[in-house]
Amino acid sequence: MQKKMKFLSLFLSVALLVTGIAPVEAAAYATPAFSTNQVMTLDDQTITPANPEDPQDLQNPQSPENPEDIQNPQSPENPEDPQNPQTPVTPVNPEIPETPQEPETPAISENEIPETPDVTELPETLDVSVSENVISENELPLAGTLSAEQVLAKRELVADIKTVAEAKEGTDYVAGEVLYLCDDSKQAEEAAAAYGATVKSFNNGVAVLLIPKEQTVKAVMNTAADQTNQLPAVYPNYYRRLLSETPANESFTDPYTKTQSEYYQYYHELVNSKYVWKAAESKKTGINERLGDIVVAVLDSGINTAHEDFEGVIVDAKAMVDGVTPEDENGHGSNVAGIIANKANDKGGRGVAAGVKIMSLRLSEAGEEGDITDAAVIAAINYASNPDDEFDVRVMNMSIGDEKYSSIYQEPIKKARQNGIVVVAAAGNGSTDGDICPACIDGVVSVGSVNSEYQKSNFSNYGPHVDISAPGGDINPDLTQPGYIRAERNWASGHVREGKVNTYLSMAGTSQASPIVAAAAA
Repeated sequence: MQKKMKFLSLFLSVALLVTGIAPVEAAAYATPAFSTNQVMTLDDQTITPANPEDPQDLQNPQSPENPEDIQNPQSPENPEDPQNPQTPVTPVNPEIPETPQEPETPAISENEIPETPDVTELPETLDVSVSENVISENELPLAGTLSAEQVLAKRELVADIKTVAEAKEGTDYVAGEVLYLCDDSKQAEEAAAAYGATVKSFNNGVAVLLIPKEQTVKAVMNTAADQTNQLPAVYPNYYRRLLSETPANESFTDPYTKTQSEYYQYYHELVNSKYVWKAAESKKTGINERLGDIVVAVLDSGINTAHEDFEGVIVDAKAMVDGVTPEDENGHGSNVAGIIANKANDKGGRGVAAGVKIMSLRLSEAGEEGDITDAAVIAAINYASNPDDEFDVRVMNMSIGDEKYSSIYQEPIKKARQNGIVVVAAAGNGSTDGDICPACIDGVVSVGSVNSEYQKSNFSNYGPHVDISAPGGDINPDLTQPGYIRAERNWASGHVREGKVNTYLSMAGTSQASPIVAAAAA
């Protein structure tokens, strides 16, 4: 019984589909809070530098207009001698009044003096050696005052410093580029000018800035994290990866919802999706019509728009990178979308939430193994969570991630949640208790994987940052053993391959567990 408790939340969410009651939101994993001493003063919605010419001296709180001598509390207007109250005090020279003594500066304790933060003194800062070509304030124009939201982003940037210091430019993130979040291209140009950069692209609130060739991303990040200047926060353009653990296998005709099928979709039994189908489907069409108005956004490698199991399912398909179509060249995105929404048509398999609609947002660049960057992911989050869009997205699934944390995700995820979207992401396949970004971002439901025996999949990450687990398969780590072919994997629709359109793929990973939770949330 105990080994099944991890599924309680998931089963309740799926069961609630029948009643129409919204599932209770899973507890979000909160990222660490960072506290930094400020050298800027908050003025309503803007931040301005403290004025060094302010007449108020922090070392001498006595106002020049109040020269009261704290060493002699007796006022000149009360000349009474405390030692001889009967004898009035006689001035030495009645014609020349005494000059009041200069007030002494009171001692201020160490706790009363605000510290001035120095980014280079923080324990987790970048290497600011000459070899990194650190940017000084004299080399860059200031961007002006920052909004309160920008100041928060700049403080959160301190959490990124260690990650950037340990990452390799050109390998872990795109060389010569930084990202800036803004509302329009004009703001992008202003930020570029502040950093001496140029705008490479602007897409759905994400500007890609090309920094000068003589600078490095680490140097720019160090400057951006400095709390004493007025430059806005920028971020490395990290690479992310798809979180499926096994290579894809193909089949073309089997109805995978049947137990006798070699490619049986075992996970339906574990999450009781068959009972939901039966209770909610229309007697006339056999389709779950109650879910027809719900849209799930799948941020992945694209989708096979011509697949028979996606007929009438896709309401929007868009590429978030230039030079490619929304079509899936990898198969990962089609598999993830299929686990959620493959239609009930007696062909191939069926989605856990068959009847919902899919918004597919392709993140990957050209090719079967096309790169995925933060620029594409953030643009997709902003696009899917736009409240003015004609599509009312209710759930967002991201079966992608990497160990490299970036605070750039905080604000877009926050806005998506404020717009009522349940954000779900894969927890990672490292078989560790480490964090994966964006699953670790506050407000995201982080999903681990279990096998058909309700045991942790041998690849799945685990620990307190994993909010819930779902069936994501299991694998035999020895690829030479026959058991590998029969390993538990999640079968669903695939991409066009070798001229075949209606293909089906089997994959295992937290990538395949995450869409099951997304389907339950729908």
